[in-house]
Amino acid sequence: MSHDRITSESDRNEFPEYMLGKNQEESPANFALFSAALNNNLPAVHEAVRDGGKVDFFNRKEDSKNALHVSAENGFTNVVDALLKCGAAVNAIAVSGHDNALTLCCHGGHLAVAQLLLDNGADINAGTCLFIYLSVFMFNYH
Repeated sequence: MSHDRITSESDRNEFPEYMLGKNQEESPANFALFSAALNNNLPAVHEAVRDGGKVDFFNRKEDSKNALHVSAENGFTNVVDALLKCGAAVNAIAVSGHDNALTLCCHGGHLAVAQLLLDNGADINAGTCLFIYLSVFMFNYH
């Protein structure tokens, strides 16, 4: 395990489930899931999950993003929907930028993804809020 933000089971009360070490172990299935989400490859997302890929695995050290972050950021609605249905933590924070999937999709102007995330419990107060407020403006005046 190479991620310095991974915590042990004993720290369960202080950290969200998605950050526990068991969800952050490097594996071929985890890397395949992240790659499939990044490339908008829905069949490969399903295959990687079937192979044991963890939907909340933070793949990239440079920005601490997971599959939901990169698919939301790129507006891949079908992949976002599949990841949420597989149990992805809708409010998981990308540690380096303090963004969640909702702020990332709003930054890119992906309103359909924003609505999907909101419908699945995304917290508008999690992460960096600036782009959420801009998107609300866009929803109301678009």
